[in-house]
Amino acid sequence: MVSIKCILITNFMSVAKEEIALDALGLCLVRGKNGSGKSNLFRKALVYCLYGILPEKLKSDEYVSDFYPKDLSVITQLIVDKKKASIERYRNHSEHGNKLRLIIDGNDVSLNDNRETQKRIVRLLDVDFTTFVNSTAFSPDVVLFAESSSTNRGTLLSNILGLHEYEKAHKKVKEKATIASGQIRVGLDRIAFLEDAYKKDIELLSTMKEQQEENEAVIQKEIKDKQIELSTLLDEIGETDELSSTIIDLEQVKAKLIEENYSLLSKQNEAKEERGRVTTHLATANRELKSLALKDGAKCSTCKQIISATVLEEEKKKCEKTVKKYEKAYAKIDLKVDQILHELDSNLLKKQDNFTSIDEANNNLNICKNISLKARELEKEIRQLEIQEPVSDKAMMLLEGNIARNKGENKKLKTDVAIEEDSLKYLRFWEKGFSRNGIPNLLVEQSLGKIQESANKYLAGTGVIVELTGQRQLQSGEYREEVGITIYVAGKTRSYEQLSSGEKKRIDIAFTFSILDLTNNKCNILILDEIFDRSLDAEGCELVMEILNKKGGEVDSLVVISHRDELQEQFNNVINVVRDSHGVSRIEGGPLNGR
Repeated sequence: MVSIKCILITNFMSVAKEEIALDALGLCLVRGKNGSGKSNLFRKALVYCLYGILPEKLKSDEYVSDFYPKDLSVITQLIVDKKKASIERYRNHSEHGNKLRLIIDGNDVSLNDNRETQKRIVRLLDVDFTTFVNSTAFSPDVVLFAESSSTNRGTLLSNILGLHEYEKAHKKVKEKATIASGQIRVGLDRIAFLEDAYKKDIELLSTMKEQQEENEAVIQKEIKDKQIELSTLLDEIGETDELSSTIIDLEQVKAKLIEENYSLLSKQNEAKEERGRVTTHLATANRELKSLALKDGAKCSTCKQIISATVLEEEKKKCEKTVKKYEKAYAKIDLKVDQILHELDSNLLKKQDNFTSIDEANNNLNICKNISLKARELEKEIRQLEIQEPVSDKAMMLLEGNIARNKGENKKLKTDVAIEEDSLKYLRFWEKGFSRNGIPNLLVEQSLGKIQESANKYLAGTGVIVELTGQRQLQSGEYREEVGITIYVAGKTRSYEQLSSGEKKRIDIAFTFSILDLTNNKCNILILDEIFDRSLDAEGCELVMEILNKKGGEVDSLVVISHRDELQEQFNNVINVVRDSHGVSRIEGGPLNGR
């Protein structure tokens, strides 16, 4: 509920300075001659302060008074939902410039941009300009509900009912639905891609498994062939230990033969030395024997006596014996040397045979060792083949992992898409619900019923009945959303243009009050400017007053602005507005004279 308490006006149009209390006036008449400034003081100052514009569509500087074209200020003090508020609008002001201020409970909540502050004021009042001038501050410059186009009536109802919030909600829901629809399309495309990839991966995996089985068969055959070859090699390798043992034995024989050879050579040398000695002794004995033969009749070198034949014969026999001894010894030694030479020759043959055997054994052993190396290589190759992880195994593991991931992602995507589809159904439901054919249409239909009922209540006894419709059928058979009015006078259909001035005025007021009722009297004041124009006769004025009296008790202040003096007796309060010789409008007397 908006309760307007008072308005303080300074240098606004024809008003110099006034403070007007607007609450609890009851049914009040503001009268004065044409041009006295009645509307400036009451309607225009209030509407300008709250919204910054008037139905008259004046330029910004035209609101500033002619007699003092600066320091315009209009301040409205009000209570909104138990909060004290003050709306202050300035123009060409020496302190505040062109500032718009909003004060709530003593706190300045104005924004730097007047347009943003204005939005905040409209949210505070919960009434926009169009609704306010159609339901709270009636003006002859406003195209009222009955004479408006069907489109403008719809706009007015939309503003009153706050259908713009549904438009915002519809836009937001539609955007979300578009996003959800896009996400579903993306999800379905991704699902189709994953399913296609899954199918291809499965086919590829099957091909790889077949290839792996073929490769495994090839590997097993290769292992088997190598094992057969290895078995043959191992059989050949079995002689290695025997050959090694033989070589050891042969080496030992070789060493023994060499040792024997050294011993025989040593014996041969000893025999040769002994034979040399015997030869020397034999030669000496032979020389002595020969010398004895020459000494026959010779004298002894020592005693100088002739040696006897007997002595010589004895000496000769001794020498011959000695020669024979040495000849025998020489023959024996020579035989020994021959034997040693024979043994050396035999030893040499044995050594040659031994060396040949050793060489053959070593060759065979090397052959066996080479076979052993080859066998070990085969064993290594067999082990590698046995433990070898086929290349396709890694690829298949990666592929199987990819298949599992794709399957999991596909499952999750299907769940997400299902959730999004449920969400989209919900959003589509509310997209339709928030559209003009949804809840707003229902609200308009309900409000039209309420306006129609309320207007006919105010028109009761006047012979005028109104009927409102929310749709019009086109020639195509389709329906268009628009607010239509059918007027019945004495049971006959009439257009608004066919009505008399009094009938029009009653209908205008009835609709104004009905719209105010629809807003649940959001404001405590109702201002009707020049509803009693000269076109109304006495009967017309009386019928309008009946409607005003019906409404007067429902608002704190119902202010009627008129220049018709004959109306004074029908109002509880009368305020006189005059314009002095300087062109300044002021309140001459009555309950609102603040001076």
